[in-house]
Amino acid sequence: MLLVRLTTADLICSDCGNKYGKYSVGCSSFHIGTCEVCGKTAPVTEVRDFGYLQNGICAEKLRVKQQSKGVADYIAILNQADFIVTDPDNIDELVMYATRNSMISKDEMAEGIVIRTINEKLDMQMAQGFGNGRFSFKVINPEYLLKHGG
Repeated sequence: MLLVRLTTADLICSDCGNKYGKYSVGCSSFHIGTCEVCGKTAPVTEVRDFGYLQNGICAEKLRVKQQSKGVADYIAILNQADFIVTDPDNIDELVMYATRNSMISKDEMAEGIVIRTINEKLDMQMAQGFGNGRFSFKVINPEYLLKHGG
């Protein structure tokens, strides 16, 4: 999903930087690598050089919100700190919290929630074939799953 790639990318090519952001520095250091937005091998730099891709993130959030208000809940959840996991072994607590109405469209059922660490940590072993090494997971609303299948 483009929104996930835009919000989690650390390295981007200049094509994606210009498409989804705005060049915001006087000079950048590029090296040959993989663009974390388009997946191409090209000269890449840090997303900060293109304003953290905020233009593209805002446009994609709006597109996703208009496309499906119920599915866009993870956008709202990632921007709040109203839930802190105190017992990571308590799956029932996570499922209970995920069983809710949408925060974007109050009349819609939420698909679920995305959990991330409070302090961003990278795990290089996770980065080997599993994205960029940031720990996160999704808890699906069981009522949503029963209604919409899956």
